[in-house]
Amino acid sequence: MRLQNVVSKDCEAVRIGGDEFIVWAPDFTLTEGENLAKEIIHTFNETILIDGLEVDTGASIGVAHFPTHTDNAETLISCADTAMYKAKKQRSGWQTYNEAHILKSELDVKLRTDLHNAMLHDEFTLHFQPKVDLRTHRVIGVEGLCRWQHGQLGLLMPAAFIELIDHSGKVQDFGRYILRKAVTHAAHWKKLNIAVPIAINLSPYNLLDPGLIDYIKQLLDDFDIPAHYIEIELTENETCLNIDYIQSALQRIKEIGIEVAIDDFGTGMSSFAYLDKLRANTLKIDRTFVSDIDVNDGHKAIVSSAVTLVKAFGCNLVAEGVETKQQAELLVELGCYLAQGYYIAKPMPEEALISLLKQLD
Repeated sequence: MRLQNVVSKDCEAVRIGGDEFIVWAPDFTLTEGENLAKEIIHTFNETILIDGLEVDTGASIGVAHFPTHTDNAETLISCADTAMYKAKKQRSGWQTYNEAHILKSELDVKLRTDLHNAMLHDEFTLHFQPKVDLRTHRVIGVEGLCRWQHGQLGLLMPAAFIELIDHSGKVQDFGRYILRKAVTHAAHWKKLNIAVPIAINLSPYNLLDPGLIDYIKQLLDDFDIPAHYIEIELTENETCLNIDYIQSALQRIKEIGIEVAIDDFGTGMSSFAYLDKLRANTLKIDRTFVSDIDVNDGHKAIVSSAVTLVKAFGCNLVAEGVETKQQAELLVELGCYLAQGYYIAKPMPEEALISLLKQLD
């Protein structure tokens, strides 16, 4: 209603899904479009009264102009989408599309178009990065990292497509797809007598899938895989989304026998209450605090505090992004014994991992 009150008769507001809208202003100049964005932001920044309670609201807006930014309608929407996510990241309220991003937007449009067929044609694959005990060098698990073997663009890293998936309406389908991938690999490894857990990254939005738990149970049953062969990692700064529901979903996942890790720990809104609610089996301290631990006393102190923290919560601590021998040795001194990173091994295809595990056996 507030949006309709701001948008003039010369414009049209269209809901495209969830809490996302397009405001089409065919006769506006770029400056007029930016002024409209400012007006919408100002309107949505005002609190509203619900049942006697003041509720804060807000909006993030991306502005794109035809033909300044593109001469294609589909790309125009992608341009506005790109600008909106930039506004979200910068918490600036609104952003005008930057022409420097035109190529990226055209690529995004192509990848969005190809996304559905990519899952149908099984173009996504997992590469595996070992996690080891630094004291014994024993591999205690692997993280399955998604790659897209695109027919025209070659092997794509997650940075090129994960955000597209998160906002494509296919995030829950993709989560199930990756789960099946991991279980398929685990079943193959079981036949080879390789009992190394595979950790996969799931978005908190996957946990909002009402059929996810039953789907996981059915997968484990169909492939005859023990639950402890699979682990789930969630990014810490995203798990605050609907924390009560996520807590319930994680508890049900752990009841199956699957362990849960909080990824990139230390970069989000950490709190003791937050950790106490989620009760993860593992915290993975972000590479930000590991990359310069041998020269940054502040980051060294953070890792040391994390070691104390996991003891209090009775869970494990894994250091991400270990790239040098000095970092590895210092982590052991601090009491952080589990790690992954390029010093240990880069992510690798399944064949290379199996070969590595046989060498270490």
